[in-house]
Amino acid sequence: MKKNFINYLILIFLCITQISAQSVSVNIPIIKMAKAAYNARPYLTELDKEVKITTVGKKEFIFVGKISADTNKLNRTFLAETAELDEEAQKHSDMYQIPCFYPKQKEQENFYKSNVCIFCNGNYFFIKYKIPSDNIVKFSNIIYLLFGSKNLLTELPFDLEFSVPEDVQAIYIGDLSYLIQGDDLDATLISTTYNLEGAQAALDKVTAHHIDLVQLPQEENEEASE
Repeated sequence: MKKNFINYLILIFLCITQISAQSVSVNIPIIKMAKAAYNARPYLTELDKEVKITTVGKKEFIFVGKISADTNKLNRTFLAETAELDEEAQKHSDMYQIPCFYPKQKEQENFYKSNVCIFCNGNYFFIKYKIPSDNIVKFSNIIYLLFGSKNLLTELPFDLEFSVPEDVQAIYIGDLSYLIQGDDLDATLISTTYNLEGAQAALDKVTAHHIDLVQLPQEENEEASE
């Protein structure tokens, strides 16, 4: 128990040091972002047995998917040195954030106050959102950070808009794969695949009880990627 508590403190410290600068741009308390990154860390420990999502209200839904980016064509060492990242910083995982925009300004501001989540490259994301009054949810490009550093930031194309289906508590948009290349970190969506069974199993690990995961119709995803 004592060992787990120490590990928890270490993880929180690492999260704060990696993303504290990013919190300034969205006016989010650092501790909230640290907790979000901690809940999305890429490996399992005893602490992961704690349930992360306990309830989903009538006016809420869980957004689920997987984001993977191939950076093998980048000279990561050169980029890290250019950004003045030390050896320890270069060990940090690449991370991503999915910004969401509601049609009404007030609802958009409420989102920024409570739903900033950071996830590691190659991991599923699980984000609980409140359903807007008109049922329409809009997403903009994904913010991607090499080594989790705000100095090596790019955007992954991800314009998406859909209506939240009635009586659905969890929506899966697929596994999205990107290629990042060039000096300007240009990102391209390579493929979108669907593994509903795998996504459901991943969701079951972070919820207090089973919640049926519904796949977003592919035509909506195709429209978003055009």
